[in-house]
Amino acid sequence: MAVKEDETTKRDYRKRAELGRILVKEEVQARIKLVTNVLRKDVTERTTSDQQLLDQSPEIVHSVKQRFEKRDAIKERAKEIEDPEDILDGKCERLVEAIRLAKCAVVYTGAGISTAASIPDYRGPNGVWTMLQKGQPLGAHDLSEAEPTVTHMAIAELHRNGQIAQIGRASCRERV
Repeated sequence: MAVKEDETTKRDYRKRAELGRILVKEEVQARIKLVTNVLRKDVTERTTSDQQLLDQSPEIVHSVKQRFEKRDAIKERAKEIEDPEDILDGKCERLVEAIRLAKCAVVYTGAGISTAASIPDYRGPNGVWTMLQKGQPLGAHDLSEAEPTVTHMAIAELHRNGQIAQIGRASCRERV
C-alpha cells in the first residue's frame, strides 16, 4: 500500500509543479501585455502606476522595445520606395545603354513585379507563406483577373526584340 501512496504523491507533485509552471507563464504573458499597452502610450499620458509597472519589469520592457524595433524595421523594409523623377531618368538611361551594349542580357526578377498586378507574393508581409505561417487566411485572389503590368510588358517587348536572351524569376522558392 505504501508504494501506491508514494506513486500517487509523486504524480500529485508533478501535477502541482506543472500547474505552477502554467500559472507563472500566464502571469508573465499578462505582464508582457500590460507593459506593451503602457509602452504604446505617449510618455505624457502614462500614469504613476504605469511607470511603476515599467520600473518593476526592466527585462520585459527591454524585450518589448526590441520587438517594437524589429517590427518597425520590417515595416520600413516592406515600404516601396520611388526615386525622384530625375534620378529615375538617370537610372533608366544607364539601363538602356547597358542593354544596348550587352551581347547577352538576362532579366532576373522577383515577385515584386507581379504584386502590382494583384498577384500575391510568397514571403512579403501579406505573402502566401507568411500568411500560412501566421495561421491566417489567404484571402481570395482571382488570378484570372490579373493584368500584366508595365514591367511585364516592357520585359516581353525586350524579349520579342531579341534584346534579352533569358528571363529568370526568384519568386518560386521551395518552402523551408
